Amino acid sequence: MVKIQAERLPDLNIPRVGHHTLYVNGELIVFGGHTTGFIPTATAEYLREGKWHTMQMTYPHDDGLAVRITQDKILVAGGHKDNLGIGQTFEAELYDIRTHTFGNYGCLDMKRTMLGGLAIDSGRVVISGNWYAPDGIEMYDGKGNFSFAKNVSVERSAPYILRAAKNDVLIFGSYGTRGQSLGDSAAIVDRLRGEPFMVPLLQRWKPVGPPGPLSHNSDKFITNVSGGTFSYLFLASNKDSLALMMARDTVFSLLPTVAPIPQTSSVGGRIIWQGSVIVDSSSQKAYIIGVDSEKRLYILCIEYTSQPAPLTVYYTEPLPDFGFNIPVLTADGDIAIIGGNAKTGFQSTNYEPTASAWLIRVGGGKKEYADNTLWGNIYIWLCGVAALVIVAALIMFIRSRRSSSKTYTLQDSRSKNLMSRIRKLMDQEQLFRNSDLKAADVASALATNTYYVTSCIKTEQGQTFSQFVNSYRVEYAKQQLREHPDKSVLLIYMDAGFSSERSFFRIFKEATGMTTREWLSQQ
Repeated sequence: MVKIQAERLPDLNIPRVGHHTLYVNGELIVFGGHTTGFIPTATAEYLREGKWHTMQMTYPHDDGLAVRITQDKILVAGGHKDNLGIGQTFEAELYDIRTHTFGNYGCLDMKRTMLGGLAIDSGRVVISGNWYAPDGIEMYDGKGNFSFAKNVSVERSAPYILRAAKNDVLIFGSYGTRGQSLGDSAAIVDRLRGEPFMVPLLQRWKPVGPPGPLSHNSDKFITNVSGGTFSYLFLASNKDSLALMMARDTVFSLLPTVAPIPQTSSVGGRIIWQGSVIVDSSSQKAYIIGVDSEKRLYILCIEYTSQPAPLTVYYTEPLPDFGFNIPVLTADGDIAIIGGNAKTGFQSTNYEPTASAWLIRVGGGKKEYADNTLWGNIYIWLCGVAALVIVAALIMFIRSRRSSSKTYTLQDSRSKNLMSRIRKLMDQEQLFRNSDLKAADVASALATNTYYVTSCIKTEQGQTFSQFVNSYRVEYAKQQLREHPDKSVLLIYMDAGFSSERSFFRIFKEATGMTTREWLSQQ
């Protein structure tokens, strides 16, 4: 634990909570929310030269959506219709970052509040989530038009929306549209493209949340789009324990850490962690904020590229005017917390928001050697040496491949050992229940390569990878049919990891020689 100072920024002109905070082009900007008395405010503010400047929006957006869609534009949409967080709205508008003006008005496909959104490309945004109203997936086309995309299998409030491929996103969460716990349904992940699938890990570890409509899904992104993989971090809970979970494409796993996430501190007792994770990809660190009953602010820093990941807890003195709210990362890697609930910790309220603004400098030192010629020359020299070493290693690897065909053949003892580990992974972690499971995912989990996994399964089982995984899915489906004969086929095939009802019936009959009804009648 490291004690740190919180720097007080100028107060907002209007106390608010339920608003969005973004850091854009060196400026902090807040949109909408509600002010004292739980009354929505159709205003926004930006901080420049030590002063907050108020702007008039066309519509109030309390618990609405704010997503940056281009270099110059931010989409602001939805929110509560009336005071006290009641109702939903259709209204949408664009904020021009250059001119600090609102325009380009639009209308959501369905009225929403407590919604989530993720910008993907060409100004397009995937939108889902609602509160006390129906849910579904819709798309904003970047040109002012909203259109229905598809239904969801599970209706949620303020869901996580994470990118899984260039044209696909995952949508999941722990709470329904009335704030109720979704139970095991929280393990079902909807997709923009493709069928929903079940993640067994999400049955044991529930995403902490909802992350809030004020949380930005893009803040959780930890890899480079150009690399072709999409990885995110979020907080999950299992009864009284907390852990970091990683979603990499369609594979979910826990991030090993050097110690459990602390839920008490020696200086202030119990810590309440706010569910939203923000990632600083430049320093490869992630942050979660928390608070105790005396209004000390805690910042958990996770160095996520190390295995297990080191944890540091920064904490402040009690901050009487602090508002517990979604944090935002600045260009310097510092954390800003603007407005929020004035009575934080164990006595939150929507009726008395604060105008306070705080900056916590956790990003200092990243640019320590930016202008140091000596260190720059050493860095260049080290990069050159590293490049030569990599080239030499590649040459030796290629020569070894050419000189011996045994490089790709596992010895009998190693093959049997790997097969045992693969079976253990399937039996204990039930990876087969992920409908998008690939051999590369199993190889990654076992710290080996894809070729070894597939060749081992072929040698030891006489099956392809797909046949091997489907055999586990069929056995799991049999178990479900025996133990839950009244359970719907939809839930059974999704729970087992099949991608569609058609493939489930086909593969089940190939394995048993019978339909599910025929097989069940013999049990």
